Amino acid sequence: RLVAEIFGMDHVLYSRMQFMHDGQTVERKQVPLKKLKWESVDDAQLAEATEAIYAEQCPFTEPWRGGCRKTLEERLGMTSTWQALHLVEEPEVYKYSTEDNLKSDGYPGLNTLYCIHEVTFRVRDPAHAGVQMIGLPEGQEFATAEGDFNFGQHD
Repeated sequence: RLVAEIFGMDHVLYSRMQFMHDGQTVERKQVPLKKLKWESVDDAQLAEATEAIYAEQCPFTEPWRGGCRKTLEERLGMTSTWQALHLVEEPEVYKYSTEDNLKSDGYPGLNTLYCIHEVTFRVRDPAHAGVQMIGLPEGQEFATAEGDFNFGQHD
């Protein structure tokens, strides 16, 4: 979650519409998210490590904190420099949970496990000129496009 105080109240950033490359639009209310990437691991290691798969610090995936930062960069164009200047993690609201034995959306007939890290970042100063490109300080709508970011110019 990305949170900013706007006119004295906390607001959460949501994606409300996605424009697909084929011209379709998808309406949704979704916080920025992504699946963590698996590290190189062979089947034998994985078969023997059932407890480790459920661990909050899973040794088989990229670190979750780095995955969060990467998501903000890839989905919203927020460079690591921009994040360091304008965002602060709120560790007291962090949550970790698992959802096991769910039907996979991508692979029909295959059940899956989701390990969910809910992380909150707060905008340090919503009135700072550097955060205007995400609709602050008024909470205006804004748009991003994959591969077409200019945030680095506003560090």
